[in-house]
Amino acid sequence: MLSLYLHIPFCQSKCKYCAFSTFPMEEKSDSVETYLSALEQETAFYAKHLSHQPIKTLYFGGGTPNLLGADRLIQMIEMMEKYFDCENLAELSFEFNPYPEEEIYEIIRQIQSRYAKKYPRIRFSFGIQSFDNEVLQLSGRHSLFLGLVEFLRGLQ
Repeated sequence: MLSLYLHIPFCQSKCKYCAFSTFPMEEKSDSVETYLSALEQETAFYAKHLSHQPIKTLYFGGGTPNLLGADRLIQMIEMMEKYFDCENLAELSFEFNPYPEEEIYEIIRQIQSRYAKKYPRIRFSFGIQSFDNEVLQLSGRHSLFLGLVEFLRGLQ
């Protein structure tokens, strides 16, 4: 069995502590579409050699996967299902940052409603990093403690 990690290299801004390969997403840029096209080409290449092995985990990390929105994340899931055997997927996992809140709630709703029966274990993790406002500001994070508390309450 294989586990697939899909690195989403886009962020709202670069956090000062981050060593991952990421860059700010520009609204009018075609970088996301270029990335998705390259991802499909690379996926097709690897599928030629690995498609016979079932996928155990499909993990979306980054970067900030939620910046792509529900439609593009669903497009990526469908891409993996097209090339790999995801029938017995044990975990569908997403690493999100806790902003913008309303968009995250909508992404979660869409993914849950579409995949909850098919993949009963869907995990969303949120890179809160700290509840200390000073630490958040020094590290370049966009959220503050009270905003994070409200975000977590909104998930209920």
